[in-house]
Amino acid sequence: MKILCCSKDNILMENLINLYGSDFVTSYSNITQVKDSDLKNSEVMLVDLKDSKIPDGRKFALPLIALTTVPSFKEAVILMQIGVKGYGNRKMRAENIRQAIESVISGQIWLPPEIVNQLISSVGVEETKSKKNNTILEGLSTREKEVASYVA
Repeated sequence: MKILCCSKDNILMENLINLYGSDFVTSYSNITQVKDSDLKNSEVMLVDLKDSKIPDGRKFALPLIALTTVPSFKEAVILMQIGVKGYGNRKMRAENIRQAIESVISGQIWLPPEIVNQLISSVGVEETKSKKNNTILEGLSTREKEVASYVA
């Protein structure tokens, strides 16, 4: 398994090397420096958002894991929308790094539990609001619905 890591964090690099060995980890200080040959020969890329920004519109053939200082729900949603498969704290334990890497390589999404809980909660809230609004409008005539939509 070949892993790319875009980070200046020595502790993160040390964890990756301890987990996978120095022959299987390639390090760059910034995502813009990554060579196409390394992209083709790797299975996953970790990007430390402290040191790099994921380029807008650039598609990567391998799964990306974005690491940040303080994970947030809003940032997680934005990153997932642009194709990032994993997201977490840049100081997470080595075992969590292993879980994230193995999850995204196998085609899964990896997020911190608190982000997953917020994601699930937000989906349920929107669906409930939508159903409630539809129930209220069911008793109205076509013209009343039209007027209500203008008022809204």
